[in-house]
Amino acid sequence: MVSPAPANRSPEHPEPGHAPEEGTGTHQPQIRASDARRAAFREDASRQSLAVANSPWAEEDQAFIDAISTRGKDDDHDRRGA
Repeated sequence: MVSPAPANRSPEHPEPGHAPEEGTGTHQPQIRASDARRAAFREDASRQSLAVANSPWAEEDQAFIDAISTRGKDDDHDRRGA
C-alpha cells in the first residue's frame, strides 16, 4: 500500500522544486553549494587542505592531480584556438 502524500505535496510533485520535466517523467537536479564567501567555509577549506598536505599520501595525491590536470599545458590552448 502506498502512503498518501503529505497535505502540502502531491504524488506528482513529491518535493518542492522537484517537479518532473514536462512530458519526460524525469526531475531537474538540484545542486547545492556552500557559500565560499563565508569565513566558516574558508576555515574548513584551510583545515582540509592542511590535512591533505600533511597526510602520508600527500606526494602521491599531488602526483595524481598533476597527472590529470590540463591547466597550463600547451595542448590545452591549441584545442581552444587561442
